[in-house]
Amino acid sequence: FDAGSRYPGGKPGLDAGIAHGCLVCPTVLQVSGRKTIIMKTQFPSEFEPLVSVVITSYNYGCYISDSIQSVLGQTYGNIEIIVVDDGSTDESRDVISGFGERVISLYRDHQGQCAAINAGFEAAKGDIIIFLDADDCLISDAVDRFVDAFRNNESISKSQGYMIGVDASGRRLGRKVPHLLSPSGNYKNAVLNKGPWMCSQSWTSGNAWARWFIEQVFPLPEDPDNKVFPDGCLNPLAVLYGPIVTLDEPVTLYRIHDRNNG
Repeated sequence: FDAGSRYPGGKPGLDAGIAHGCLVCPTVLQVSGRKTIIMKTQFPSEFEPLVSVVITSYNYGCYISDSIQSVLGQTYGNIEIIVVDDGSTDESRDVISGFGERVISLYRDHQGQCAAINAGFEAAKGDIIIFLDADDCLISDAVDRFVDAFRNNESISKSQGYMIGVDASGRRLGRKVPHLLSPSGNYKNAVLNKGPWMCSQSWTSGNAWARWFIEQVFPLPEDPDNKVFPDGCLNPLAVLYGPIVTLDEPVTLYRIHDRNNG
C-alpha cells in the first residue's frame, strides 16, 4: 500500500479520515508471508458515512428506472448514485438522463460488466460501496442496515444479505437467493485450509463493501463477453481481508428473467 500515492504529504488516511468525519486506522494483513498495511475506517455511532451505489447497465432500459428509484427511496440519506451505461442500444440513455442531477451518469462503449464496475468505482467517493445490477432493486431500508453493520463491526470487509426473487414485472416469487448464507464471522482460516466454498456468500447486488477492501483488490479483470462475474472475483477475497457480517433480513429484490446481461 503506497500511502503517499493516495494521500499527498504521506499522511496515510489520518487527515482524510478527519475530513470525512471518521477515523482511518492502519491494520497489518499477512498473506503468503507478505505484510500489507491496510487503512480501515472506523465510523462513530452518530456519523453517517457516504455510501456509493454503483448501478451498471447494458440494454436494461426497461428495468433501470426501478433500480434507480429504489436507491432514491432509501431511508438512509447520505448516498451518491453512480449509473454506468455500458454501451446500451435501447432506451437506457434516455431513461438515465431523465433523473438529471440526482445521479452521476457515465456513458461508455460496451466493455462488459466488470469494466463498467471499475469505471463506477473510479468515480465513487463513498466509504461503503454497493454494486447494484440494473435489473435489481434495493429494499427501502437496505442501506440503513448495511451502514449499521459497519458501525458495529469496524474491521469487516463487507456486509451481505439475502435477496428476494421477483419476476420480470417485479412480482415476488416467494424464494430467497441464495438459499442459505453463512452467518457473520471470520472465515479466513477455513477458506485457506479447505477452499472458498466454506463460506456461502451473497451475489453481487446483495453486498456492501468496505472501501478499504475494494481499493486493495481493484481493478476487476475486464471481459466484454461477461464470462467474469464481479461477485466471483470479490467474494473469495473478502473473507481473506476481514470478517463479514450477514444480515438476517433481505436487502435486495433479485429479478429473474430471460435477459441477464449484467
